[in-house]
Amino acid sequence: MKESKLYHSGGLDQQGGHTNSKTGEYHYHRKKEQEPLLKITQVDKTTVDELSKSQMIRLVDVFLIAPICVYAGTQKSLPEWLRGSLIVIGVATAYYNGKNYLANKQR
Repeated sequence: MKESKLYHSGGLDQQGGHTNSKTGEYHYHRKKEQEPLLKITQVDKTTVDELSKSQMIRLVDVFLIAPICVYAGTQKSLPEWLRGSLIVIGVATAYYNGKNYLANKQR
């Protein structure tokens, strides 16, 4: 097989190549015994700390900010448009941050 010298974003298999989706032809980008193009061996402590902080903020949003917004939206003394907006913002905040918290927790 002919080895391609063009690099692109297509995923590579364990042999270092893949099938061109347009032509159906299999080609290589690196030899099987070569090291991967990018090898991550150590996670930066700062990255871990930042992820922990952002996870804590997500929990605050889900369990404090979102319920306060929804509660405020139930107050009859506020204009109807504001009440509706607060409820939508509260539900959206809880959903978005809860979903991201769970997704990051699985990493």
